[in-house]
Amino acid sequence: MRARRFAITLLVVFGRSGASWAQSSAEQPTARLSVVRAEGADSCADGAAIAREVQARLGRDAVVSRAPRSIEVSLHRDPARWRATLSLRESDAAAPVRRELSSAEPTCAELDAAVALAVALVIDPIGRDAPAPVVVTPPAAAPARPAQPPSVPAPQAPDEWNRRELFSLRAGLSVGSTPLAALLSVSFEGVRRGVVRPWLGAARTIERVVDSFGFSRTSLFAGACFGLANQRFSADLCPAVELGLITSVLFDTRVLEPARPGDYPWLALALSVRGAVRVWGPVSIELGAAPMLSILRQRFAIETVRAPVFEQSIVALDAWLAVRARFF
Repeated sequence: MRARRFAITLLVVFGRSGASWAQSSAEQPTARLSVVRAEGADSCADGAAIAREVQARLGRDAVVSRAPRSIEVSLHRDPARWRATLSLRESDAAAPVRRELSSAEPTCAELDAAVALAVALVIDPIGRDAPAPVVVTPPAAAPARPAQPPSVPAPQAPDEWNRRELFSLRAGLSVGSTPLAALLSVSFEGVRRGVVRPWLGAARTIERVVDSFGFSRTSLFAGACFGLANQRFSADLCPAVELGLITSVLFDTRVLEPARPGDYPWLALALSVRGAVRVWGPVSIELGAAPMLSILRQRFAIETVRAPVFEQSIVALDAWLAVRARFF
């Protein structure tokens, strides 16, 4: 019953357009039908299924490939509702008349029924299955509708991927800020606004031993990513500030005496370059690199020895391979 009310409402919105179709081909009105299902609407009925339902309602095959009139149906799913946009043309040269149906039901079944009934009513308002009266005129007090409403673009399926927050796990290499070491990190990205999305995270290198010393780096980073993306690929340039601690540990205190054991702060400016490809559902693979310019760096030495065991370089580099997942 709800689907039937949707279709009747559609016919009211189109005004006299559907009635004129029946009058211009009173014997057996027909139309071409095209159905497009956007991503997320795969469970909705396709063109063949809707054509069969129209045939069952009218008791004949009213959907043909060579009819001068056409009906185009676009089905898509937004976060809250199923939506169908119907575009009607009297001929290929005529301006389209577009209107929309929607359903908040969990499945697309109700919208499928509404679309099939609406198509049947528009092709043949006096068909067998049409409720009486079929052509419902607006109340007398209602303002007259123009014969041809202005054309409006068909709504596009929403880009769910880039409207969501992203969570990344990264694994790679770090060199310069510590001796060449394995890198592990986690990051969070907010919703993309145009070409920009915020970027926050934390990283740590696995301890690397140099001359009986162990070195590791812990850092936090904050910045923004500027780039372009569609529902499968993305490319970004991400400036950020990184700060944290360099940790020095001595493994053999019988021979060596560290000049400065413990944790020491460091600070750098980073510029990440990265690209990602979506591989399945909410998961994508990312490859990136981040050259860093050290603002505050540390030098580690042994007592009585002038040469340093390790000194952070002015320019450092992190390179990684990451797995990214979208929040739902």
